[in-house]
Amino acid sequence: MPYYGDISGDFRNLLNETCDVVTVAVVGGDLHDCYRCPKRAVRNIQYMDEAKWYEMEPNEKRRFMDCLADNQADLEFGFAVFEMSNFTTLDSHYKLFQDVSFPPVWDIAIRAFAYIEILNELTGNGRTEFYADQFRSTKQSDELCDLIQEFTEGIDVECVSSRQVDGVQAADCLAGAVSEERKGGTPWLDHFGAEASIEECSHWALSHLEHELTR
Repeated sequence: MPYYGDISGDFRNLLNETCDVVTVAVVGGDLHDCYRCPKRAVRNIQYMDEAKWYEMEPNEKRRFMDCLADNQADLEFGFAVFEMSNFTTLDSHYKLFQDVSFPPVWDIAIRAFAYIEILNELTGNGRTEFYADQFRSTKQSDELCDLIQEFTEGIDVECVSSRQVDGVQAADCLAGAVSEERKGGTPWLDHFGAEASIEECSHWALSHLEHELTR
C-alpha cells in the first residue's frame, strides 16, 4: 500500500506566532482510493484543478470528508499536530530561533520526524512507497527524503508535486481538516466512524528533535 504526505501550516511561522497550528498528515491506500475523494470534492469547480483544503468552500470540504468516511475501510490515516507550546518546552529550544541545522535545518527535520513516526505506526516498518509533497527547492526536497530514509527500513521515499501524484491531495485535505478543527473550527474528524484507522502521532518526533537540539 502506498502512502502520501502533506502539511498544513508552516513551522517557521509557528515560532513567529503568525501561525497557530501545524499539522503533518499521511493517507495510505490504493492510488485510486486516495484520489477519489479530492476529485469528488472539486469535480464541479471549473477554477480548481486540484483539491486544496484552504481554497475549498465548506460544502466542498464536507463532500471530501464524507467521501473519506465512506471509503475508510480501504484507507489508513495518520497525523501529527504541533503548537507553539510543543517547542518552547523543549530543552535548548532557543536554538530553533537561531535556525539551527543538524543538517538539515530544523523545520525540515521536524517534518521528516513527523512523517517517520506516522509511517512507522501505520506500516509497522513494512516495505512500502511514500510520496511527500515537494518543496519549491529541489535541495530541500532531497534533504527531507534522505532523512526519512535514514530512519526507516523498506520505505521508498519520493518528493512529488500534488499534481504529479494525486494521492498527495488527500493528505493536504486531511492536514487542513485537522488544523481547522484544532483551531476551533468544524469538528471534521467526527465524520469518521469508530472503526476508522486513524493514528495521532507527535511524541517521538518532538523527542527526537529535542535530542538533536541538545547534542
